[in-house]
Amino acid sequence: MFIRDVMKADVITVTSDTSVYDAREAMRSHRIERLPIMDEGKLVGILTKHEVLKALPPPGMARSIWEYSLILHKTKVKDLMKTPVVTADPDMTVEDAVSLAQREKIGCLVIMKDNKLAGIVTTNDFFYKILNPLLGIGMSGVRLYVHQCDDARSMQDVLESIARHGMGIVSVHSLPSAVANRHDLVVHLDAEDASQVVTELEGKGYSIELRSHHAGGSLNKI
Repeated sequence: MFIRDVMKADVITVTSDTSVYDAREAMRSHRIERLPIMDEGKLVGILTKHEVLKALPPPGMARSIWEYSLILHKTKVKDLMKTPVVTADPDMTVEDAVSLAQREKIGCLVIMKDNKLAGIVTTNDFFYKILNPLLGIGMSGVRLYVHQCDDARSMQDVLESIARHGMGIVSVHSLPSAVANRHDLVVHLDAEDASQVVTELEGKGYSIELRSHHAGGSLNKI
């Protein structure tokens, strides 16, 4: 998957001479927390909600809402924006983009193509468009954890057992196991009762856990 598959292409921007008050209103109206700063088509910085909040005096130093408003009107975006901006190409893989964001300790990447603004991607985009579908967040069913199941033959055996019992699969992935250098197979089943699959697989020697996929995340060991 590439950044172009998850980025927002319709990006709200402001210029460096925009007042922080107007920039904050743009964030509020569009329900965003970051604004790329563009001057004559060139990316010159980025403004975050965090930087706006830092510009306000500590509680008790300003006497009225009017004084806070005056400060934001007088302050320009260029006084608060962060530079340089960490950017990525829309053809960068999601894995590389996440690694870049983590390395730089930032919550978003501005996407540039041929020196032109192409989009923006945030931590929320990675969660909602990748992690949520991968983990089946918000979807009913149960997760089947098969411990130390990380070779092709064992994985095939588990999936064939699920198929024999007519159960749908929401997602499949693997996670590091408690045992060094091994992985657990995690299958999110579109079912509430997976006891028959568990019985069959345990009969073959697999170590199994069923984990509820409801709010509260209760754990039921089989």
